[in-house]
Amino acid sequence: MATIIGPFDGIKYGFKLLLYYLAIAVIGGVVTAFGFGIASAELALATDAFREPNIPILLAGSAVSMVGISILYAGTLGIGYKVIADAVYTGNIEAEEYGTSPSESSQPAPNAGSAAEGDD
Repeated sequence: MATIIGPFDGIKYGFKLLLYYLAIAVIGGVVTAFGFGIASAELALATDAFREPNIPILLAGSAVSMVGISILYAGTLGIGYKVIADAVYTGNIEAEEYGTSPSESSQPAPNAGSAAEGDD
């Protein structure tokens, strides 16, 4: 079976996804590290000074870290969505180019007659 996408197109698409994921990883990683840095600096200061840590600063650092983790997670989900959407788009374009549609298929649908036969 011939494929619609050639090897060079696949490699080019892979590099585009790699650049997208690299951007998401850098942005999400920087935000996560910044939040972690805020929280860990407060814990280190509190430990060195033998005092209780400032809870609002710990919560703020944790919240910033959670935003960074959310960026990473949303970016990963976005990559999955993009891959599926691009595959559907490419399939639709190729189907239009070759003039085929599911209704024009010469193959019968699997189990097409089984619903009518099972009503006895």
